[in-house]
Amino acid sequence: MKEKNLAVELLKKLISEQVHIYKHMNVVKSEKLSEIIQGIMNRYSNGMLTNEQVIDELLNLAKQISAAYKEGDDLGLTPDELAFYDALTKPEAIKDFYRNDELMPSQKN
Repeated sequence: MKEKNLAVELLKKLISEQVHIYKHMNVVKSEKLSEIIQGIMNRYSNGMLTNEQVIDELLNLAKQISAAYKEGDDLGLTPDELAFYDALTKPEAIKDFYRNDELMPSQKN
């Protein structure tokens, strides 16, 4: 049992680090991935998921992160273009677009 709990925590940490790295490329999608991690871990903490189930869900999330890296290539978009597309397709993100320095290019005069 201890080994499985340790495996869950280690996997969560590794995936969270990848989401943090991905945030530099795509804020909107990284927020969605962070919410998914939090939901999985909440269900696990509340006893709604077994160790095996949470590990499976975290591994599936790792696959989603890997696919997210490749999505821009599949669409023929640069990482910046994909981030812009994701920001526009998430309605609540449009408001944040103009307030988020990571999405707005710095304007130099």
